[in-house]
Amino acid sequence: MKLKTYGLLTIAAFVIAGCAASGVQVSQDAALQFKEGQTTENEILAKLGKPTTVMFSGGIKTIAYSGMQYQVKGATFIPIVGAFAGGADYTMSTAMYQIASNGVLQKVTYTKSGSGSRMGTTPNEVNAAEPTAVK
Repeated sequence: MKLKTYGLLTIAAFVIAGCAASGVQVSQDAALQFKEGQTTENEILAKLGKPTTVMFSGGIKTIAYSGMQYQVKGATFIPIVGAFAGGADYTMSTAMYQIASNGVLQKVTYTKSGSGSRMGTTPNEVNAAEPTAVK
C-alpha cells in the first residue's frame, strides 16, 4: 500500500514540475473585445489588470500583456525513453494596445505563437541552406 502511495505521489510531483507559466496570458477573444476609437485605457486596465509592458513613442502610449506557458512532455521523465522521446512545448501570447494622448484606444494588435522541442536524435539530417522565396 505504501509503495502504491509513494508511486502516485512521485507521478504527481513530475506532472506538477513539468508545467510553468509567466506573465499575463490573454486569449484572442479577450484581446479583441475592446473597440478602437471607443474603449479607454482605464476600461482595458479594469478588465485585464496591470500590463506586463508599457512603452511610449511619438505621443502614443502602448500597453502590452505578454504571457507564456511551458509544458514538459511526460516522456521526458521516463528513464532512457526520455532521452529520445522527451522535450517540451510552449505557447506565448501578446496583446498590445496603442493609447492616444486622450486616453482612447487607437489600435489593437494580438499575436500568439508556439513551438516545441524534442530530445534525442532527429530522424533526418537538418539542412542549413538559406530559405528561398515563394512567389
